[in-house]
Amino acid sequence: MKGRENINNWFEKGEKLFRQGLMKEAYKCFLQALENEESKAKVYNRLGLIMHHWGNLKEAKDYIYKALSLEPASPKFLNNLGNIYLEEEELEKAETLYQQAISLDPQYSTAQYNLSILYKKRGEIEKSLKHFHKSLNLDRKFYWEKWHETISKVFKRLLSLKRK
Repeated sequence: MKGRENINNWFEKGEKLFRQGLMKEAYKCFLQALENEESKAKVYNRLGLIMHHWGNLKEAKDYIYKALSLEPASPKFLNNLGNIYLEEEELEKAETLYQQAISLDPQYSTAQYNLSILYKKRGEIEKSLKHFHKSLNLDRKFYWEKWHETISKVFKRLLSLKRK
């Protein structure tokens, strides 16, 4: 059981570093967890997110596809893969992945939100608003955080303009 504890420690340490934005350090921890982990899906997913953060979209997709091969019914993994395709402007693939995530978990507000972004990109405003409102109704805390982040950026920008 001691080996299992070490695996969890590597993954948990990687998660903590990931959430702090320390991607290089998190990457090393996840690789260490990957060497021993029996259920590798979460580790592959996190490695995919790190690659996406670094702009390595092909590697990001490879890792997330590995995660999905182990847990094909994971709404989070499907959503994360959809985000990569959205960034690559492969909107049909992204849409399919977001819809799959939502069909697996209709309460998954992040996939609803991402689908609203996709429809906005396409100019399908009614569909965009529909999914935006669904996501808002599912997770008000998420939007409060986004609103706070946006307002903070606006205030910082206003302050920098005022100083000039």
